[in-house]
Amino acid sequence: MEKDTTIMEYNDLVKTALSSITFKEGVREAKVRSPQSFAFHTISVGTIAYEICRTIYEMSDTGKTTLDTLSKTYSIPWEQLCFFGGFIHDWNKLPGEDESVQNKEDRMAKKEEEARAIITRIAELTKNPNIKPDLFIRRIALTAEGPLPDTLHLPLWIAVKLGDMLMISDIRSVNDVYYFMNSPSYLQAINALKSVYGIELRTLSSSPRLFTLIASKRLVEQLKSEAVPLISYTDGLVYLSRVNSQPIFLSKVYNVMEEIMYGSGSEDNLNNVKENLNKCLQKNIDIFKELELKPEVIDDEERVKQIPNSIFPSKICKPFEDLVGLLKPESVSKLIDDLVAEYKDVAPWALILYFAEKSNKKDQIKKELGLGKAKEYVKTFKSEELLEKLIPVLKKLYGQKRETIDQNLLSFVKKSFGGDIEDDLSKVVKEPMSYCIVCGMPIYEESARFTQYGFSIGARGGTVEIFIPRAKAMDDIDRLRDDWKICPICNFEAGYLSKVSKPPFALVSFYPGIPIRLLESINVGNDYEGDVFQMIEENSYYYDVFESSGGDIKSGSDQNLIVSYLSSKILVPYRHFTDKDIRISTRLSKTDVNDLMRYVPLLSIVYLASPVFISSTIMNIPMEEGKIKVDSVFNYSWMTYSKERKDVNYRTLLILLAYKSKYEALVSICRGSDIENCVNSMVEESDLYYAVDPSLFVIAFGLGIGSVMDENKQFYDSILRYLNFLDFVMGEVSEMGETLSSSINLLSSELVNVIKKRSSKYDVVGFFRDGVDVFFRTSSLTLKKEDRINLAVSDAISSLESKYTLRDESKSKLFFALRDIFEKLYDIENNSDRSLAIRIANSLTTWIYLQFLYFERSGEKK
Repeated sequence: MEKDTTIMEYNDLVKTALSSITFKEGVREAKVRSPQSFAFHTISVGTIAYEICRTIYEMSDTGKTTLDTLSKTYSIPWEQLCFFGGFIHDWNKLPGEDESVQNKEDRMAKKEEEARAIITRIAELTKNPNIKPDLFIRRIALTAEGPLPDTLHLPLWIAVKLGDMLMISDIRSVNDVYYFMNSPSYLQAINALKSVYGIELRTLSSSPRLFTLIASKRLVEQLKSEAVPLISYTDGLVYLSRVNSQPIFLSKVYNVMEEIMYGSGSEDNLNNVKENLNKCLQKNIDIFKELELKPEVIDDEERVKQIPNSIFPSKICKPFEDLVGLLKPESVSKLIDDLVAEYKDVAPWALILYFAEKSNKKDQIKKELGLGKAKEYVKTFKSEELLEKLIPVLKKLYGQKRETIDQNLLSFVKKSFGGDIEDDLSKVVKEPMSYCIVCGMPIYEESARFTQYGFSIGARGGTVEIFIPRAKAMDDIDRLRDDWKICPICNFEAGYLSKVSKPPFALVSFYPGIPIRLLESINVGNDYEGDVFQMIEENSYYYDVFESSGGDIKSGSDQNLIVSYLSSKILVPYRHFTDKDIRISTRLSKTDVNDLMRYVPLLSIVYLASPVFISSTIMNIPMEEGKIKVDSVFNYSWMTYSKERKDVNYRTLLILLAYKSKYEALVSICRGSDIENCVNSMVEESDLYYAVDPSLFVIAFGLGIGSVMDENKQFYDSILRYLNFLDFVMGEVSEMGETLSSSINLLSSELVNVIKKRSSKYDVVGFFRDGVDVFFRTSSLTLKKEDRINLAVSDAISSLESKYTLRDESKSKLFFALRDIFEKLYDIENNSDRSLAIRIANSLTTWIYLQFLYFERSGEKK
């Protein structure tokens, strides 16, 4: 049989790797002190190794020859050798610390067994029998830590070693890479890359604000024409470049940023400004038309109460300067021509009065035209003559071409970028006119007022709720806001968010960074194939769970997402999940958090178990987190699993998925405004229960005994769809949960054998309530733990026996199940307080009933 060693595309390599590990293997922490999941770390190292090998192959004839020889030696394409070599390099970190295996050698044997299974599956998926466990475990994996074996393996050795270096958890900034490049562990590989292949690592650092995030894709695309972008960190990226190639010139960065701010969207910006101006001018168009025939209308105090607000209402009419802040002078000049053409024959007074009375430069305009008060010049001048004189004044004030360099943008670019870059831009020579009230940046040229911020961001009525971290709340904000200015950068960011990504949004961050190629290839959709809950319960292969969570591996990122290639972040707007916008606000509400939370675990899974931040504030772009964590201004205890260090990522995702399933169950029965109340009750109770033990999160629905849902058949039907998964989560997240899950399953399945006819909830679990009553009535007595538990169990069984016939075998099973449950209830009471323990006991009662319904309907045991 002919061996198939077909070269695989990068995306297929990633799919194969994710299809070779199980979900639990993939989300497990790669290192004890590292938040990186095994999947994220190994795929990232594999990606970097692949990119380094590809660059060596394309930029160096010596490297091309060596890699071709290496491929022939092993009958494995060099792409697979480099990628899978990096992917499997940390095989010894695969399993967590298994308490059942005490001996270190036995634990290593267990790790190797798992690694061999992964490599064997890779060989099956690639249809290449030459991919053998011994080759990758005994030889290639050692290149990450060990010395160079021989010159044949030099490119592979460099690629895997540097791939591992660039994913070191201690890297907090792109500048930290220099420290590790000069360390003894990696210096030889760095020098070999430079001396043998003529390639070196360089850096580009940047500020982590939204404007650079938006521009990052264009900057990276430009960089690709001369270099190979390798990995993005929180404040920049590392790229591969020829040793003697020119550095990045800052002027090129400036040109890209200028084009984004003023160029590429200029037509759209122009149309938006024109639309807003027309809304303003058309508001009282009848008055302006009438002034042509009867100038004395200007004295009608009923129709023209106060100039300019009565004819140009502030809610829809903004000063011209605020609206045209992001237009080039030539676009402003065209806008003036278009407005004149549209209104000169219909209502010229609309334009004259708008500029002479509403604009921020009205005093200057009046002086140029020799005008006094509106009620005088409307009756003195003819509109046609006055408009002809106004046009050149407007062109002079607004349409003159600005300096070659925009001083505001120049200042921003010079302060925002660094690294291996040559500053060929001129110095900022002007003194600041003012400072941006939003970000604090100096403003060197005419800029929009703060009131425009709300208008740009698209808030209703042009208003905006905003938190300014440098200023206290002020009673006279309405008086002061007209004097405050916003810089063009904040104005641009606000407008961008209103069109592309209205807050709130989910922000994914990567630790310590993410390879550019991987960032470009992972896509998240809102079409979910398969049952993600069942797949996780069955510990399916990671790629299957990835796909069922909406993930895809393909070239080109989703246009709905804002991907930051210079700060390793992804902004996912609310509309991406729901295909709809909510009312825009820069202030996050608890309802927003609760709603977005159900998508968070799927998002984290797609991005290989990365932390997620729910945010609504432009200024709030967080740094990386130390583990899988959901963070926001509203933080619940269950947003991150912190009870112990083992399998933190896995347990956190299970809890978040349990929240998703509970949310979906509640939403299917709560309607309208009740949805918010139902979810809030569930969230608050979940927070209380989780603090006692993570497994109790599962049984918290906020719908206790006596609530409207207590006997609601639809409620139970909705929960039963997710019961298997919720029970699975209960058993996985804590020792208490494992005991409760096992005991309640035994109890509920046995109740099905005892209770033969269809019964009410009370008929099924009334006996347990009786036992609970006895248990808590004895809490004030000086009884031993065993005595209290035995009394409660005996009373519960007696209560059940009074209604149904119990065989000895059933009675024995029920006794041991109840004993375990009441033992845990005793621990719960000790770990919380009596009232909370009683509330948890009531929820356990409902949970037992749910399990009974499941067994009754399924007719089989789990």
